[in-house]
Amino acid sequence: MKKNLFKIGMAAIVAVALTTSVFAKAMTGGWIKVTDGCNKCKITTTEYKCGKCGTGMSTSFKWDDKQVYLVYTFTCKNTSCKHSCVYKTKP
Repeated sequence: MKKNLFKIGMAAIVAVALTTSVFAKAMTGGWIKVTDGCNKCKITTTEYKCGKCGTGMSTSFKWDDKQVYLVYTFTCKNTSCKHSCVYKTKP
């Protein structure tokens, strides 16, 4: 009986933890990489950093064809680098 209660309790804790992490990701939108030639660009909700030279990146965005995702194009602000990458996120 004690083992069953322990298993149920652990299952409940795991379920709450998974649900919380899913909601947290949904609230921040989460970035989905579409293209990134260097695979080193750092794109977060607070920072856009070029993976090639480390300079900040400017952004532009548009809706995808189905209007589900916002598609962001990040372009390096360093005029000699001009690296770019594309990420998408749900608003």
